[in-house]
Amino acid sequence: MTIFEDILIKKFKNKNILIGVTGGIGVSKVPQLLSMLKKCGANIRIIMTENSTKFVTPLTMETISNSPVYTTMWESKKREINHISLKDFPDLTIIVPATANIIGKFTSSVADDLLSTTLLGIKTPIVFIPAMNTDMWNNVFFQKKLKALVENGYYYMEPASGMLACGVEGKGRMPEVEEILEFSAEILAQKHLLSGKKVLLTLGATREWIDDVRFISNPSSGKMGKFLAEEFIKNGADLTIIAAHNSVKLPENCKIIKVNTACDMYDEVLNNIKENHIFVSCAAVCDFRPEKKATGKIKKENKDEENIKFVKNPDILKETGKKYGGKKFIVGFAAETDNHEKNALKKLENKKLDMLVLNDVSKKDRGFESDNNEVTVFTKNKKEKIEISSKKNIAAKLVEIISENVR
Repeated sequence: MTIFEDILIKKFKNKNILIGVTGGIGVSKVPQLLSMLKKCGANIRIIMTENSTKFVTPLTMETISNSPVYTTMWESKKREINHISLKDFPDLTIIVPATANIIGKFTSSVADDLLSTTLLGIKTPIVFIPAMNTDMWNNVFFQKKLKALVENGYYYMEPASGMLACGVEGKGRMPEVEEILEFSAEILAQKHLLSGKKVLLTLGATREWIDDVRFISNPSSGKMGKFLAEEFIKNGADLTIIAAHNSVKLPENCKIIKVNTACDMYDEVLNNIKENHIFVSCAAVCDFRPEKKATGKIKKENKDEENIKFVKNPDILKETGKKYGGKKFIVGFAAETDNHEKNALKKLENKKLDMLVLNDVSKKDRGFESDNNEVTVFTKNKKEKIEISSKKNIAAKLVEIISENVR
């Protein structure tokens, strides 16, 4: 046994691997992939599209892998509903070869056969191994679909370059089986820290309207919330986002509720928190709102509107802490300009939070609207500083800390 095979066995042994096979000449390499996975001790299930069976028969796949092969939604094994039982099976799903058709279907939420229907229900990692003609690979619309995969927490492997089956030389060849296994093993080895957990996340900046054209708000872009959302999904959480105004593209494979004002957000948090295990309040919420919104647009000459009276908005974190402290894991963010640690510890205690992320917004190279940040994380028994880094890296660290505290 080679060192490479020994490493693979450690990573794939007793893991549930779902293989999705689509119609391309790269199907010819799939039997070798199945053979190596079986040698590594993986538990395998195989879904073949109708077109893929034109290249290699289901019997061949079943014989080589000694595993069940599924080709249709209408023939169930052991009285199971195929696309329901199969979506809950895998620790990892590999689509090989992945045609432009299956990637286009998946990123457009099309479910018209067993494979495409099953994929839409899978919450564990999915790896696509594209193989196709060079011009198809380079097509601008197809490249947008690939980008959508990555933005929403899925994976694809770059195809190899060389002579293609169509006689054209270029990018589009399916990688070698050893390379596919190595790439997939790295993803399988990643931590999925929050599988089975439901997370409620608020993000963005609430707006409080003075009249029909003016509002009070803050500079929050929603970037930190976006990266947290991606990390929660990547780590297996079932995510619901309550999104105020933001300037980012949010993941598509989660529930998104759009709100405007602090009162709107408060109502949606209370409506949704019961069914979630973790609540992360990352939104920048306005503390005050005008007592009365003016009708139309306030004119400069309107003396009655020179002094606007404000009232307090509901304190979302305080109310959720009061009602669900000890029942849910509650995370708050504190944007401070002075007395940072004192204010943070006071907020952690008074609002009955399990974790508080302190952000010094007085520094211009981080925080609001920036791609970078530096935070200090307080839990009930620990303080941890995360040095200045990208918000994406900080989000990954925060999700890791959350997962350590909810196990």
